[in-house]
Amino acid sequence: MIAGTLAATMAIGTAGYFIGRSSSPGPSSPALAPQQPAVIVTPRPPEQPRILGRADILTLGDRAADALASERPLPQDVAKLAGRRFELAIPFGCTGPAPKGAEPLLSWRYDAAVKALRINVQLTEWQASEWNLADAVASSRKIEGLWVRWPWSSSEVCSQNVGQAVATDAKPITLPGQTLAIGLIGPSDLAGKERFPRAFDAVKQVEPDQLNAARGFVLWLTGRVGKLPDGQPVRCVQPAGVEQKPICLVALSPEELRVENPLSEDVVAIWSIGDIERRD
Repeated sequence: MIAGTLAATMAIGTAGYFIGRSSSPGPSSPALAPQQPAVIVTPRPPEQPRILGRADILTLGDRAADALASERPLPQDVAKLAGRRFELAIPFGCTGPAPKGAEPLLSWRYDAAVKALRINVQLTEWQASEWNLADAVASSRKIEGLWVRWPWSSSEVCSQNVGQAVATDAKPITLPGQTLAIGLIGPSDLAGKERFPRAFDAVKQVEPDQLNAARGFVLWLTGRVGKLPDGQPVRCVQPAGVEQKPICLVALSPEELRVENPLSEDVVAIWSIGDIERRD
């Protein structure tokens, strides 16, 4: 009897042991870290070079002049400017309309009788030898371009104080000659073909009460910095010797010329160089 009871107790204990093992939790599995979504890095587009303005073109000329006067080569960063985009402003007509019968290189006149605003943009013509470029091209080769008015000022519009900068009792002085020029250069120039007309003329109908030229007009040239026949974007000379400030020629390959009224922002005239070449 006792033996049977003991056997039954052992059987129940053994069964409980196995039941407990089967129902007890097993070793915990390590928790899986949540997967982060893949980060897609979009490459940033290359930064576009800043468009050069009037102040930059003036600085280009000043640095080239300093290099010549200091007997140093043209700085590398200046030499590498060829191909950079530019927007150059040349104010003109600041003191009023051109006298009748006179034709300044950059001028405007208003004919009240027919309500016509006339704009005249005339190019200057130089021999290549005037810029010591005769070794790079034929000595008879001509370069067309414009003188930059007031190369000592980065202002893109006429001053409000025209005629007031000199004291009324000041003695007259002789102003220095032009010191910065723009040579209009393009692919066809390398073949010796004339690229531009000698003058850009325009006539626009304007009512008398709509004309406000108190700040003159602005000639805008847009395009890219070019190369002169020697492969450089700028060339300086000192025809009167070392006592003279160098005179510099900056090569620009324009795509468009336009004339604007800075007060009204009206476009008075516009010329596309591509259209001119196609007509030729």
